[in-house]
Amino acid sequence: IRLSIGIENADDLIKALEEVVSGQTVNLAPGDYSLAQYHNQYDIWGEGMTALCFMVDNVTLRGAGPDKTVIIIPEGYVGIRMERDGAALEDMMIMQGGRPLPNYRYNWHMQGAVCACNKSGMSMRNVAIYSLQGTDEPYTRPFSVYSATDFTARNVCVLAPNCASPVFLDDVSGCAIDYLTISCSFLENQPAVYVGNWPWGASAGLYFGSVLIADAYQPFTVEAGNEVAIEDSIYYGCAAESAFEPTAAVRETNCVYYAAGTEDPDFQEVDGYMLTPVNPVYDRVGWRAVPEPSALGLLALIALFLRRK
Repeated sequence: IRLSIGIENADDLIKALEEVVSGQTVNLAPGDYSLAQYHNQYDIWGEGMTALCFMVDNVTLRGAGPDKTVIIIPEGYVGIRMERDGAALEDMMIMQGGRPLPNYRYNWHMQGAVCACNKSGMSMRNVAIYSLQGTDEPYTRPFSVYSATDFTARNVCVLAPNCASPVFLDDVSGCAIDYLTISCSFLENQPAVYVGNWPWGASAGLYFGSVLIADAYQPFTVEAGNEVAIEDSIYYGCAAESAFEPTAAVRETNCVYYAAGTEDPDFQEVDGYMLTPVNPVYDRVGWRAVPEPSALGLLALIALFLRRK
């Protein structure tokens, strides 16, 4: 069994994701891969919908980097479904058109750019999402995680200029998200990150570290019963502070708000490994991954965040 499969074009991607076996990595060469050429039917509640789906457990879909490999989700298509144990996305950009499928207008959590649900051990790393969803349905979530255990994400960027609340989590356990960057809108006075408790249930052990949120109405909304830790994060140009329900157990540490236009040297320093929210380049999101820091670089990075009071 080959542990790694090389993909050069969309036709190869179709074949690989239909024939891949557990434990394999599907490597995408630099280039654009449109879901308009992909027809993997996923049956949800008795109705099929076109999506890019993982077919077996423990498969990694890996690009050559967010600035090199792009998966295009045309208007009217569903995005990527990670509903398999151990499914992983790495080193790619996902670009999504504006209108969700009209037949699924109430299933907003299922038709975003990326949906990780119902399984354990899924992960994302060095993934940029640029979504135009939200023009007609502001509650559509480009990035959602629900009913999932031990989901992890690192170096994830979400730009959703028309979306009120681009990141949604519900009923997750042991979930950790580090180096998350979000830029969205002020539509409907919604938060950049919505931690809900309906219809699945409250989350336990949900961790956010080193989050950068810009141009949102508010950074977080956490509904009743959720257990959330938020550490070492920057909120820039938000209209309101985060909102936490009284029965939610939320621990915030070293989280700082800056008004739009504020000169902050620390904010400029993070541009090397997170999205710059000022004048972003939307067609390629203006975002890039960086190499893992050396030991000295890691210490410097830790010091940068921990020295905030």
